[in-house]
Amino acid sequence: MERVKKIILFIAGLLVIPMVVAFLTAFILKIDIFERLYISLFFDYMIAYILTPFLYRPKIQKYITNKYIFFALIFFVFWLWEIFRITFI
Repeated sequence: MERVKKIILFIAGLLVIPMVVAFLTAFILKIDIFERLYISLFFDYMIAYILTPFLYRPKIQKYITNKYIFFALIFFVFWLWEIFRITFI
């Protein structure tokens, strides 16, 4: 049952989090490229989800005790890269 719960939360997060971030980014920064931004954030979410267990080592756990906060930081870095890429490149 725990595995099913994790799968459901992953799919829900994959559908909701990039959409919310894309809407907020489009609203705040006035970026018209919603489709491209959403697809990019979709892949960024997956990459951050895959990288989190590999990067969340005991050395980092001393400073960031919650793995979800660490995931949010990784996703934030990817989000900043997407904003930079869409705006300047």
